[in-house]
Amino acid sequence: MPPVPDLAETPSAVAQTEADQMVASPSDHANANATGQAMIESGLATYGLSPLTSEQIESLSIGDVMQRVHESKAYREWLKPPVDPDLGRLVVRMYRHLASQVPPKGDPLDFQTRAGELADAAEAVLQQGDEALPRFRRAVNCNSCHARHR
Repeated sequence: MPPVPDLAETPSAVAQTEADQMVASPSDHANANATGQAMIESGLATYGLSPLTSEQIESLSIGDVMQRVHESKAYREWLKPPVDPDLGRLVVRMYRHLASQVPPKGDPLDFQTRAGELADAAEAVLQQGDEALPRFRRAVNCNSCHARHR
């Protein structure tokens, strides 16, 4: 049986990559080389999280936090090596705010405990790295919390 070709190396994929490179402007290349704060802000902006002041975070509803952190997949992105500490700190701040909210249904104390553990587990990932990932994965149990509080 002949080997299956890698789709990334097919003639059409190569042609598309070459076309993409030709369309790129010098400013696109300059943006690709951005570093420091501009890159961090750009990464956070990808998830609708930048710039967010403390006052803006405090004005967010539970649904807003869920959309910005979970539905955007930002909480997964900052876990990819290398861990983005700025995105991680913002995710932790959003989770801390979440823990201060009153859920639409269910026991508010249970909700605050679960959201608090989510924030604590995310903070542990920032401090301990991969060793804390199992704790964070347990805390990000969407169905468990949604069944009780959504």
